[in-house]
Amino acid sequence: MKFKKLVGITFLSLSLMFPYFSSASAETSQVNKEKYYYENNKTKVTKEIVQTENGQATFTRKTEANGTVYAELIEKDFTTIIEYDPNTKELFVNGEKQEFEIAEVNEQQNTSGDFSIMAVPSGGTYVGAFNYSLNIATLTASAAAAALSTVTKAPYSGCLAAVSVFIGSASTLYYTIYQYRYPMKCSATPYFNQTKVWTNSSRSVVSSIVESGKFFSSQPIPASCTP
Repeated sequence: MKFKKLVGITFLSLSLMFPYFSSASAETSQVNKEKYYYENNKTKVTKEIVQTENGQATFTRKTEANGTVYAELIEKDFTTIIEYDPNTKELFVNGEKQEFEIAEVNEQQNTSGDFSIMAVPSGGTYVGAFNYSLNIATLTASAAAAALSTVTKAPYSGCLAAVSVFIGSASTLYYTIYQYRYPMKCSATPYFNQTKVWTNSSRSVVSSIVESGKFFSSQPIPASCTP
């Protein structure tokens, strides 16, 4: 599914054009704090009120049962739509297919300048890592952050801080997602993504780390169950 760029679009018109962003009965989260719920008992929705270079904005990320992720960033005068299909490895920003490359990592990389915002939750098993490269030459900081959050499942606020240092100074964002799997709970498997954003293509020095928090690979039963 591809979308055309929308400028100054209202939330009402957006919900009519993109039904998967229809309103749902959930309280608005506080600034820089994620809140999630399930829409129609099958689509996981993560909502975050954030500060961008254009002021306060609302970021919504929806994960369908087939794994496709749709995200929407509503700023004062602009709305950004992201679509990521992990099966086809395609990423779209406002309907435009992005220069986006993915390569499997055979083993974890030893890095200099390595640090972590938080420890990987205990009890998990490391299952693998993938290197990602995203062309950010034509993206704003807010759009690049939305794309990074859509793919990694990390909070938008952390992604914005991670990408802002590269906007205007680099054409490509290099990052690696390290994934961990946890024992099944509530008929679903929890995962955790730790994403390292690198200073350049050598992937030898970490610029920042963003983390997803534990999430289910599919809808748990009951839906209220937390990973």
